[in-house]
Amino acid sequence: MEVGIPCGRYVCFISLQESMTNEKWKCNNGKIHETRYLRYWVFNKSQKICGRECTGLNENELKTEPSDKHLVRLGCQIGIRSFEEFFITLGMEKNDWENIEYMYAAHSPEGIMSMALNKWKVSKHTKLETPSLKDLSDALTAVNLNYHLICQVFREKTQMFEIADFHLQNIPSDYHLKELSNHIGNCPLQLGIELGLSFTDVQQSLVKFPKDLPGLLGNILGKWKKQSKVKTIHSLIMALERVREGGVRYLHYISKLP
Repeated sequence: MEVGIPCGRYVCFISLQESMTNEKWKCNNGKIHETRYLRYWVFNKSQKICGRECTGLNENELKTEPSDKHLVRLGCQIGIRSFEEFFITLGMEKNDWENIEYMYAAHSPEGIMSMALNKWKVSKHTKLETPSLKDLSDALTAVNLNYHLICQVFREKTQMFEIADFHLQNIPSDYHLKELSNHIGNCPLQLGIELGLSFTDVQQSLVKFPKDLPGLLGNILGKWKKQSKVKTIHSLIMALERVREGGVRYLHYISKLP
């Protein structure tokens, strides 16, 4: 498991084990990063928002281009009623939002907002501009939403760090992934991104399975198993914990099977 921190336009990663044993580390960009905030977010499970000691991301960190996962995690923290104003403040048009709502009407509010933020990111690239965490932070402040929501996208909320069970390191079979798709709710967009797929990967699956949620989830899980370097039950549970749409109990069950 790796944890990351913004570094210019990118995110620098360090293994969780190294972050626990080192106060600082030098990234591939030659910059020195502190690990205390990484440890704070991972292990302080009772902390729902940033503490008083958090001043938010610094100027250099805010230049980071948000990843697909950052966008999904941010979208999941903003209420659907507040999101339209936030979206328009990012420089998008009202009709952009209406079209996205219509196109993804069958999906959850979190999924709709995630696709809207991806639309914003793509629009910035189309204009040969670089989207940044600062763009998102400034828009949050402009619509009176807490800019510390940006800090939250780097937080790992899972309880699985504390569970050391070698059975969870097994790779789920194709059969069990197909069965798992029947135990998960309406979260294909968020789940796909949390598993490391791209928005393009997920959108291709949406087109292939427009009215078949189990089939859509099964297709996304199959892509994850094919593409991921870490395709364990443990990593799958961590993603499901994040999206909070079921499936965790079933995975615990199959991990105990002989």
